[in-house]
Amino acid sequence: MSYIPRHSRPGEEPSESSLPKIEQPEQVQPEQVQPERGLSESSLPSLPQTLLSNIIPEQAQQKDSPESLEPSDILDKSEATEVLEKSKKPKKKKKQKKGEASLSDALVEGAQSTPTDLIKSASASSSNESLSDEFLLDAILDADLAVREHPELANPLIITGETPDSEADPSLAKIRRRRWPVTIAIILAVILIGGAVTYYVLSTQALERETNRTAAYVLLDEAIALIQESDQVVVSLDSATTTEVTGANLSEREVLLERVPTTRETLATAEEKAREAIELLTSSEDKEFAQHVIDASVNREDMLTSGENIISKDIEAMNSVLLFGQAWELIVNADTEFRATAELSKTGSYSGLRQAIDRNNAILTSLQQASDLLNQAQEAFADADYSSVTDYVARKMESVQLAIAADQAILDGDIDAVNARNAEFDLKDAEVVDAASKIPPEPLSLITNAYETATAEDHALYDSARANAAEADSYIREYVGVETQTGVQ
Repeated sequence: MSYIPRHSRPGEEPSESSLPKIEQPEQVQPEQVQPERGLSESSLPSLPQTLLSNIIPEQAQQKDSPESLEPSDILDKSEATEVLEKSKKPKKKKKQKKGEASLSDALVEGAQSTPTDLIKSASASSSNESLSDEFLLDAILDADLAVREHPELANPLIITGETPDSEADPSLAKIRRRRWPVTIAIILAVILIGGAVTYYVLSTQALERETNRTAAYVLLDEAIALIQESDQVVVSLDSATTTEVTGANLSEREVLLERVPTTRETLATAEEKAREAIELLTSSEDKEFAQHVIDASVNREDMLTSGENIISKDIEAMNSVLLFGQAWELIVNADTEFRATAELSKTGSYSGLRQAIDRNNAILTSLQQASDLLNQAQEAFADADYSSVTDYVARKMESVQLAIAADQAILDGDIDAVNARNAEFDLKDAEVVDAASKIPPEPLSLITNAYETATAEDHALYDSARANAAEADSYIREYVGVETQTGVQ
């Protein structure tokens, strides 16, 4: 059986010049007949070159032998047969020296060791003595036996330890080349599948974003509609806070205040819808628009809060003004009447004194009514301070009472009492003059000043919210062309 080297092409015979020369062994009369081991041509194993390089005598390789055997240096079928025929005569089996391992033992041991260890072992066994033809034949037979017992040794890769590559074995390169289309197909499939998955995810996300955007704009439309509905009250409130309060429009403000709570709920709903919408949006431009809708509703709520406080103070102050006006009219009339009665008292006549007493009693009644009205005005608008007026009225009433007592003493003829009451009257009248000086020239300023102080913060908050609402309205009108009907400019 011929061995075809891995670097030879099928059908190409090795050249004779490259084959090693093996001398025919001398026929030695064997002491014992070596039985035929049943080795046939078909059973000859193909021995790798590395193994042969270790068992061929050194003398056979000295001439024209390279450092490592070429594939052509391996025995072919004819020479192996020739060697076998020359060795038909029984030969005495060479006794194995102590410590010398047979080749078959080395091969068997090599099955459990690395190919390099196997080669080193075979080389060591033959390094100290040259191998005879008889030993070579025994080695071939031992190798055959070892291969029969351990078929895996027939694999040259196991013995040589060489790894095939694309240059050593063209068939493997061919296999690798055949695998490339499969590999490329797998890579393309992965790319296509990945692209499809990515496209699906992106498409799903885009569809979800568009669906959310549509839902968000539905909510924003509803929010704007609610804002427009609330503007009916917001516009009226804005007009009320920027116009003068009068008794004629006082009732309108009272009705307006009754509508504020409902309007605040409407704006709160609009704000809630706008905030829900902004959570569904991803575009910064859409979010900005939604934020302006929120600002429009929130600032209107702030306008309602501040405006409600302002309108409430308007109503309180106006009611107080009306009451104070009535009280002040009584006070002025009482002072004028009291001056007239003083002239009657000066006549000293009985009728004159009696008329003065009766009219002064009427003045006391008027002053008492004025005092009651001042108390009501204080209750209506607690922010105002009416103490200067109420103190004047109280002292004026005491002065009138002393004047009545003096006139009565005159009528009774009690001169001492008359002198005493007149002295007391003079002191009290001085107190009245002092109290009157503490009343501002414009008595209503007691209310208006208090009103401005009480509503200053609310007016500032209202103006700020109003400006912010106007800015939000302007953006909404520019963005979608929706009129909010706020009238806020």
